Amino acid sequence: MRKFPSTLHNEPIISKDNPDLKDMDQIACMPLKVSKPFKFDNGVIEEFLTYDDRIIEGEIQQTILWKRSEIVLHTRGKTPDDFTNTTKLTQNFYDRYKIFPLEEFNINPILSERLQEQVQHLMDYIQEELAIFPAHLTLLLSTGPVPPHTDVPHDQVSKFHNKGLEPSQIKIILNLEDYDDSLFFMKYGTWGKSLIPEIKYFEKEKHMPAETNCFAWSENFHRHGAVFEDNKTYRAIISIQGPLDKEKHKIMIDNSFKKYKNNVVAFEMGNNPTYVWKNT
Repeated sequence: MRKFPSTLHNEPIISKDNPDLKDMDQIACMPLKVSKPFKFDNGVIEEFLTYDDRIIEGEIQQTILWKRSEIVLHTRGKTPDDFTNTTKLTQNFYDRYKIFPLEEFNINPILSERLQEQVQHLMDYIQEELAIFPAHLTLLLSTGPVPPHTDVPHDQVSKFHNKGLEPSQIKIILNLEDYDDSLFFMKYGTWGKSLIPEIKYFEKEKHMPAETNCFAWSENFHRHGAVFEDNKTYRAIISIQGPLDKEKHKIMIDNSFKKYKNNVVAFEMGNNPTYVWKNT
């Protein structure tokens, strides 16, 4: 049986059809036009996750919001401690849009030579195909329901780092053959104890074109989350956090929209009083 996150306060309305698309801010998720999907070598995902017990030491189980296996692949740092220390990694996430010398960024030194080569393969792909520098690059495997959230710390919400560039969170979904339609997106402004959430499931047949596994998700508006089914859900995602090449990203999302307009997940923004983007 599918388990909804316990933080989903009320039974959601599940919608399917998209509104007329007049504004890119309406889009919660859009496939990205690339020349080819990204893929690790066979068995690499499982090999990465054998490092799970060394990913982040200490108080990590008290700080994470949902059950997951996660390993940092590339970030700002050099020593094993830089890739496992909660405080340092949290600061790197907060600083993901700041510009630092390139030599300060490295692949996780804990990884075997083979896995470091696989991360470099991923880095080369990102440089060639996408419009983002991977300042904080992680591999995540959810092991339970994921509460609805955006990937922006609360004290950065009002800064709108990528204003006018939505959708701007870049993800790569790795194991499409195992994906069980468990991700969902939530309409902006329908989150809260007194509100009825409106969600749309991210469906393999409807939203995942065969020629790409790269997606842009809403950063500032529509939350994402996931249900979970024991012994069935296996969802591996690469999360790429870092500064966008804004000109290249704008071209990319425009071209992707032209190609994949019928594959996006989108919501009507309407006259929602909490939609304040244009007032900031």
